[in-house]
Amino acid sequence: MLNVKGNTVTGTVALEMLALEAENSGNILQSAVSLIPNVMNDLSTSMNALVEMGKAFSFSELKSKVHSNFFGVKDVPEDALNKVFVATPEGFIGNVDKYQTSLGFSIDYYEEVTSVLLREFYVTVAAFVTNKDRKLSIKDDTAKFKGYETARAGLTKDISSHFSKGNTGRTLFHDAYDSYGEFKKVCKDNNSLTKRLDQIDLKKVAGQVKKIVDTLDIAIKSAERGDYDKASNEALMNMANGTFELAQQVEFFAATAYRIKALTFAIGETEDKIKSL
Repeated sequence: MLNVKGNTVTGTVALEMLALEAENSGNILQSAVSLIPNVMNDLSTSMNALVEMGKAFSFSELKSKVHSNFFGVKDVPEDALNKVFVATPEGFIGNVDKYQTSLGFSIDYYEEVTSVLLREFYVTVAAFVTNKDRKLSIKDDTAKFKGYETARAGLTKDISSHFSKGNTGRTLFHDAYDSYGEFKKVCKDNNSLTKRLDQIDLKKVAGQVKKIVDTLDIAIKSAERGDYDKASNEALMNMANGTFELAQQVEFFAATAYRIKALTFAIGETEDKIKSL
């Protein structure tokens, strides 16, 4: 990702430039002070998306609107579904079951990576602000953040393979589901997926992000006063890389929550369609 804001370049290119400076200069403080506020803007944008999503709906309410009366419906012959058009998320192509599985892996990513990083990075930032030894730390977390990015990129690639521009959000039943039995499996799995997502408090996640943004703001203002002139390059790189990576992860989680919402509504419409046959 590369963003240009005025004369300031942010994103992966800027982080690479910062890393180069870390290797070839004794102090990268000024570059970090210029970069981090812009990356913080990305983090704040992702936080605001979660806040708005939390206002719009709850997944427990969403779940109650679909699947409620479906499982008692008698089986439908496969040939009766051959020419039936059903709803899908806008732009969707491919198999719904495989797509929903990918969304499940995306929730795994939040639970195993993002939720942990939210806690750990706040501790890192708070310690940087209050603990002199932390400012002088030579620990380099670049490889850890790179691993997070690589795992997320694989999930993103898999999810993106299920979408194509120009698709209308309607497709033949057997283009989306291998069989009626698979559709019933998708309904059951969707109940589990929405339940998992409903257990994640979007407002709480946004609150965790806000604490990090506010603490970063304190750090930047202190740096502008020259308080961190002895901060190690590694500590500054951790701050810059961590802020950027967390912004990407929060954005990914917000997109995952939206995708699950869109898929759940599409499955609910398909249930209504089948019950009407």
